[in-house]
Amino acid sequence: MSSSVAAPKGKTLAKGKGTFAKGKTNPLAKAAGKPRKPQDTKDIWVFKTQEREDPDAKKPAEPAEILSRQERKEITRQRRLARANGELIQQLKKKWEQIRMKHLSAEERRPLLAEAMGLIRDDCVSLVLKHDASRIVQTCVKYGSRAERDEICSLLKGNFVLLAASPYASKLIDRLLALAPSSRPVIIGELTGHVTKMLTRERPAAIVDTIYSLYARVADKNQMRCEFYGREFALFKSDTPKSLADILAEVPQKREAILKSLRTNITRILNKNTCRFEIVHDAAHSLLFELEPAQRLEFMEELQDQIPNFVHTPKGAEICMEIIAAATAAKRKAIIRSFKDFVYGIAENRYGWMVLVRLLESVDDTKLLNTGILNELLKDPKNVLCHSYARRPILGLLRKRPARYFDTRVIKLLEQTDVTSAVTSKKDFDRRQGELRAMVSPVLVSFAAENASILLRSTFGSEVFAEIILHADNPGPVVEQLVALIRAQPVAPAADASPIELQQHLMSSPLVTRTLKRIINEEATAEGEAHLSAPLLDAVKDRMVEYADTVGSFVVLALLESPVTAEAAHAALKPHLAAVEALESKGAPLIASRLKQGPSKLTERVGQETTEAAAEGTARSQLLKRRKRDLLSIPDSTIGELKYRALLKGDADAAEAATALLKQTAKDATTPADAEAAEEEDAEDVEMASGDDDDDDSDDDDGDDDDDDGNDDDDDDEEDADSDENDDEEDEDLPTAEDTTPRKKIRLPRPSTPRSSIRRAK
Repeated sequence: MSSSVAAPKGKTLAKGKGTFAKGKTNPLAKAAGKPRKPQDTKDIWVFKTQEREDPDAKKPAEPAEILSRQERKEITRQRRLARANGELIQQLKKKWEQIRMKHLSAEERRPLLAEAMGLIRDDCVSLVLKHDASRIVQTCVKYGSRAERDEICSLLKGNFVLLAASPYASKLIDRLLALAPSSRPVIIGELTGHVTKMLTRERPAAIVDTIYSLYARVADKNQMRCEFYGREFALFKSDTPKSLADILAEVPQKREAILKSLRTNITRILNKNTCRFEIVHDAAHSLLFELEPAQRLEFMEELQDQIPNFVHTPKGAEICMEIIAAATAAKRKAIIRSFKDFVYGIAENRYGWMVLVRLLESVDDTKLLNTGILNELLKDPKNVLCHSYARRPILGLLRKRPARYFDTRVIKLLEQTDVTSAVTSKKDFDRRQGELRAMVSPVLVSFAAENASILLRSTFGSEVFAEIILHADNPGPVVEQLVALIRAQPVAPAADASPIELQQHLMSSPLVTRTLKRIINEEATAEGEAHLSAPLLDAVKDRMVEYADTVGSFVVLALLESPVTAEAAHAALKPHLAAVEALESKGAPLIASRLKQGPSKLTERVGQETTEAAAEGTARSQLLKRRKRDLLSIPDSTIGELKYRALLKGDADAAEAATALLKQTAKDATTPADAEAAEEEDAEDVEMASGDDDDDDSDDDDGDDDDDDGNDDDDDDEEDADSDENDDEEDEDLPTAEDTTPRKKIRLPRPSTPRSSIRRAK
């Protein structure tokens, strides 16, 4: 048999030559596991390569001499000294080891810093570009004085664009921006004109984003964004940089060129995958709302793949909401898949949670939302439900955009995108929300039932706990677990209770009692079934007097005031009225007062207060409009304002006195018809003021000046604020077709005459 064998390294085979050797065994037979036979021991021919030396082959190196540790260190030191500024860096390292000691005081560190600064002055730019020397300069910036930091900035002046691209020097720029405020204008000025180019590279883009989001003023931000609009805006700096809308209004003939340059720059940044920075989001947001509808859809398609990089800034979140609202079902499915590994990170972001809310309100495939978003979000329910932002998408499923958790700005953004989403979505909002609520409720109810005490002791989790009981589907297990916990615990913790026992006691926590009171009050006015009020009353009925002497007294008060439990709570606690009156807790007097009123009178009083409040609001609005009309036409604004405030306070005497003063100072140009109409309105105003509550009249009869209590000025300020808020609505009634002179909106000064002088004028 024959076979080819590779020659060892450094050896070659002689062509066509070889040697033969006698084998003692048959290797094939042995490999096949056959029994050994006599004929297998016969001599066989085995091919054996013939080796010869190759003169051109590389000979193995001789073993190196083994060096000691000290010898190796010396070789390394000599190698470092041979580099540029090697000896200088070695000297700085010795100083650095002493400067960075944390136990040194400022006085001990000052001479060491002075010596290091003397060495840095020689070649600061080349030092900060090296990884070890850059850390030394950063330490000098960290511990140095303001003068030393400014000196380092002056040494680097003119090189900040180069330093921003360095992985080592960029860290120094971060320190200068944070610790040397005087260096910020210098750095921003040098980087201006290079912004769009720097944004295509990772490290320079991070420096630009740090400056833009943390340190740049409004004018600086506008100037940095101007570089997206074209080369002329990058080269020629404006004294007053403006927004894109202002520039397009000034030079409409360049609109197409500006928008084309802006889109080209953004597209280049998207291709480089450096689009997660706020300046890019602001530029894309300004472009999105300036494009025509067809171009806007094309631009949205370009941004769609980068949505996870846009959700963490205010403008970026708005862009994502617009994209989701306008996307088709297939594109929304792709967006959900891109969120798979980032759902919790997006939810806990200050702006990212709004994107999830828009997604949950737009996608018709609720099963896809459940598997792609909700399941990922609720993998760790405790962290989600107890987080300020992460819980809000879940709360948006339990209630429709609750104003308690969604501020006005968020609701306005959602309403703006509702118009687009209504075209691209088929399901009704309530139907979609009901399906998602049905999917998420079992998870929420199960977790809340098992971790009721944890949620109730959390500031944010307690609010979620209340929403689960009030709005989740079938919250019975949660109510049962909560009532069982309250039954099992004593009214108040023992005097020798451990800190853990004190923390676990529910009814001694103001946060827990406030949550229970809120649930009872909202169940009293809700249209649906009350889940907690009746079971909670059964749990505390036998110990209501004891609870009335603790923080839980306000829970007892809520049970007395709720129409659901008022009669039963009143019947249980009425026999103990004397004991309640003897208690010293803050809620005990209120409980005693409610017990004396009775449940029926209480319900009547609440309804009467609601009716009176509505009537008072209507009368007040009419009075404000009438007084505003008077103030625009009176000759003496100070007297007019006094009357205006007197009417707001319901002071009929003061209003009548102010009217008399107004008549004395009226202009002769007033026509008889106008004077007669004014008298009729004044009579109506005085009658309206005199018909208010008797409390104000009794205060006036005391003979004491209102200014003596020191609170009237604050009341006047509040009234002025109320009138300012209604100015826009009131001005609609002021101009008429018969007016001969235009009336302008005025702001009246504070009166110099005290209200007591008006009363004496009477």
